[in-house]
Amino acid sequence: DVANLQDAGIVATAPGSKVSIRNSVLRGSVTGIVAVDNVAVAIDGTQVRGNGTGMLFGSRSSVTVSGSTITGNDVVGIYTQTFGNGQAVTSRLAIERSVLSHNGVAIRIHAFSNLDTLQFSLSHSVVTMNSVAALRMGEVAGSTSTAILDGNVITKNLVAFDFVDTGTQLLSRGNNTVRLNGSDIAGGGTLTGLAGM
Repeated sequence: DVANLQDAGIVATAPGSKVSIRNSVLRGSVTGIVAVDNVAVAIDGTQVRGNGTGMLFGSRSSVTVSGSTITGNDVVGIYTQTFGNGQAVTSRLAIERSVLSHNGVAIRIHAFSNLDTLQFSLSHSVVTMNSVAALRMGEVAGSTSTAILDGNVITKNLVAFDFVDTGTQLLSRGNNTVRLNGSDIAGGGTLTGLAGM
């Protein structure tokens, strides 16, 4: 149980390091976990709750979240971003079999630098009752942000999919349930395979 810290509960910044968090609780801190600069993170069976930001991942991070609950984080549940400054960095985030509820934004992905790539997948998860958005995506010109959705329930959020920039891509396998949100789509990203979700 990592709790009530004035900064981040866990910080991983050593390039090439690997972090595994299993059956843990990260709660009540400014940020539950921060990992940047070529760090690989695996999180399983963990509660991330009541933080400002639940998880923050930066350039070259590779993250898998499975079987976990991310709830009650005021700003963002999980935030993945890139700041490659023209170095063509890639960040990856995969979420599976998890619940994201009662956050501000449940999931935010944003490529902030030209040539960056941000790859995101969400599968067999429930994203519900988030006060701002279930998924917020953005990218600057010359970068690429892509999300793939497979078998999720996305319901009762203020906005399901919020596109900050027009170049972002959202790909659905056609087996997601998107219902009872204030709005299903906001902004101008590219949506593919959304018929019937």
